[in-house]
Amino acid sequence: MTDGIRVCQRSDFEQIADLYRSTFADSTASRSSTLQKYLEQVYLGNPWATEIASPLVSEKSGRIDGFLGVIPQKLQFRGEQITMAVSSALMVVQDESGNRNPITGVGLLRKFLAGKQDLSLTDTANDVTCRIWTASGGSIAHPYCYTWLRPLKPLTTCADVLLGSGRLQFLLNPLLSLCDTVLKRMPPIKPRPVDCEVVEISTAELLTLQQRVKNRAVLPCHDLSSMEWLVEMAEQSEEEGPLAKCVVRSKGVDLGWFVYYRSRNAVGRVLQLVGFGNSYENVLDCLLQDASQHGVAALWGRTEPGKNTTLTKRRCVFKGAPWVLVHSKNRELIDAFQQADALFTGFEGEHWMKTNA
Repeated sequence: MTDGIRVCQRSDFEQIADLYRSTFADSTASRSSTLQKYLEQVYLGNPWATEIASPLVSEKSGRIDGFLGVIPQKLQFRGEQITMAVSSALMVVQDESGNRNPITGVGLLRKFLAGKQDLSLTDTANDVTCRIWTASGGSIAHPYCYTWLRPLKPLTTCADVLLGSGRLQFLLNPLLSLCDTVLKRMPPIKPRPVDCEVVEISTAELLTLQQRVKNRAVLPCHDLSSMEWLVEMAEQSEEEGPLAKCVVRSKGVDLGWFVYYRSRNAVGRVLQLVGFGNSYENVLDCLLQDASQHGVAALWGRTEPGKNTTLTKRRCVFKGAPWVLVHSKNRELIDAFQQADALFTGFEGEHWMKTNA
């Protein structure tokens, strides 16, 4: 099954970009002339690029008929550094009948899971990938499989979700914006005021805040170079607006921080939302206030385990997707994810990629 599978090379990316465009025809990134360069940056130019975990291609008769993106990262597990490999963009070429050979996809995924990494992970899996992954010995990290959405401009949010960026939404926008101008000032849509200070920070300051979190078995293991690379790659998603990195303070004390896209009149992705101690609620309120002030229509992000009640009180709605899947020979490492004992944000999986916008 895996005879035609090999490690991806730089010369493969012209074919990979073509395969990406045909597979994800509705993707914003697929319309960009810089897609090939971006994919090379992600999969070959990342700070952790290593032979331990590399992107894979399936080749048949000299042509690539399948691809699996792989991005290695470093984590800490109970104080020790481990290697995580994140899989993404599983793609298989369509045949003349419009079908994709499932054997190719299964072969790529199983080759990946048999790698030397301590932990294999994907956090944007669909139902098909979930079935293959679990059939290959992987597990579902259920606590991290939920996302939340908080409307700030309810009518604009509905149009963005239901109509996308088509002509009808463009025509409706003036009327929707006028109505939302009234609605966003009314409870329960209006964010709760908080007596806190929100300050934009540098990537170095963001890293310092992240390194202060110690109460999880699994933690990120970034240095300044890798953190800067992740932020710079996330900032390439220009269509989503500027990437805001902010600390929340009260009387000079850091309460937590958030990182999100200030997507004016659209849904903004939240990459990080972390509170120290019992400050999560205040940090969330400051995020909602900041987004409302910058004209964001709604916010969505991954639900942090144990925060469902707080998010519900703030009028967030939930969705049980996408799947977060893990695989490891170390059962204790799997247990840490299934027992919500990991600091797992949008920078540790693949949510930072503009191809997931």
